[in-house]
Amino acid sequence: MNPISISGLERRLLNERRLLAECIGRIEADFAEPMDDDTAEQAAERADDEALNGEERIAAARLHAIEAALARLREGTYGICIRCGKAIAPQRLAAMPEASTCIACANIAKSKAPAGGKFRLLTARCHRVVSRGSG
Repeated sequence: MNPISISGLERRLLNERRLLAECIGRIEADFAEPMDDDTAEQAAERADDEALNGEERIAAARLHAIEAALARLREGTYGICIRCGKAIAPQRLAAMPEASTCIACANIAKSKAPAGGKFRLLTARCHRVVSRGSG
C-alpha cells in the first residue's frame, strides 16, 4: 500500500472516530435527561433508551475497532492480518479501513460467530444523529 492511500485511510479513521465519539456523547446526553412526568411518555422514553443503549454498545465496539486500527498505523502493522500475518487486500481496507483481518480469516471468524454487520448501519444512523444535533 502506498503512503498516499494510508494517509487517506488514516483521515477516514480519524473522521469516523470523531463522528462516533460525537454520537456516543449525544446518546449519553440523552440518557442524562430527566424523564417526563407523563407515564405514557416515560414508557416511550424507556423504549427509546433501550434502543439507544444497543446503539451505544455497537458504536463503542466500532470505536474500539477504529482505535485499534489507528494503533496499528502508529506501530507500522496496519494492513497486516492479525490472525495469519498476510497482507489485507487494499480493496478490503478501502471498504473497511478498521479491518484487522484479511478476508479469508474474516470468513473463518464469521463462520464461527453470529453475524455482526451492524457497524455500517450504525455509522449511518450516528451520522444522522450528529448532523441533526449540530444544526
